[in-house]
Amino acid sequence: MEDKHADYLFTAVKDNQPTLFEALDALPWAGVPVQHVMKDRNHGRDELRTIQVLPAPHCLFPHAAQAFLIERHVRNLNGRPRSAIAALGITSATADRASPERIAACVRGHWAIENKLHWVRDVTYGEDGSRVRTGNAPRTWRASATSRSAPSAETAGPASPPDSAGQAATTSTHCHC
Repeated sequence: MEDKHADYLFTAVKDNQPTLFEALDALPWAGVPVQHVMKDRNHGRDELRTIQVLPAPHCLFPHAAQAFLIERHVRNLNGRPRSAIAALGITSATADRASPERIAACVRGHWAIENKLHWVRDVTYGEDGSRVRTGNAPRTWRASATSRSAPSAETAGPASPPDSAGQAATTSTHCHC
């Protein structure tokens, strides 16, 4: 990465990386102001996403420059809460190369890609209902479904989940933090 002058952005660090998760979770988030707010109204709900960013502590992760916390609050249009989710992450991009707004946009783009991929694998190939559970079968099935659903110039529209107007969502997000 250093040779290529590239950066990484790890989103939603979870407890499958317990040491990194614990280190990020232990940062003094309560004292960090919200640095960017995103609001959306789609699919019969209001979403509020906030991001807080700190310089990454020394030795947190190789080349880590910033740590971030994104909180997402979703409410029905009648104001009733639907969900609240917090996601921790890190990036090697320094503050001069990736502002809180830019980090939030990159994470949002990543989630959009993940959601589209999951939609195709579940709706088109029935992944959530699959009973493939043992040995290499789940990995083989996933690879097969993903390669069959990878968008190409001819199939990008129909393979994408519909947007709120019922049209295929075909916008791609490029993040160069």
